[in-house]
Amino acid sequence: MSTSIDKKISLYIKLSDRELTAADKLIEKGNSSMGVHSAFRGEHYMTMLVNQLKETSYETGKFDSTLANSAHQAFPYHQQVLAQMIAKTSGQDQSSLTTILEFSQRNDNELKLLEEEYTLPSSSQAPL
Repeated sequence: MSTSIDKKISLYIKLSDRELTAADKLIEKGNSSMGVHSAFRGEHYMTMLVNQLKETSYETGKFDSTLANSAHQAFPYHQQVLAQMIAKTSGQDQSSLTTILEFSQRNDNELKLLEEEYTLPSSSQAPL
């Protein structure tokens, strides 16, 4: 993959980490609505990351496992932070954060499926 794609993927992870960390601090200080907004933004960066990896993989016919591993390492941290924020909130904010956590789990799963698509030999697939 090109260096610009590598940089973009790294930037998405960095921005996501930053937004989720800020979200947690905002919630800790009692500003749940801004915290939820930051958490949504943070997970959106991870959605953009997964979409970028899909697009690049489909265009090139190759999957960059190094970049995927960076994302795989970020997801558990993000999900842990989201779970902590869920525990600190209630009502609509808690519901919104639960939705964001589900987005994170879906993004991680999408990445795993993409990885399997490019790493499993096609001969191992069972005939229909």
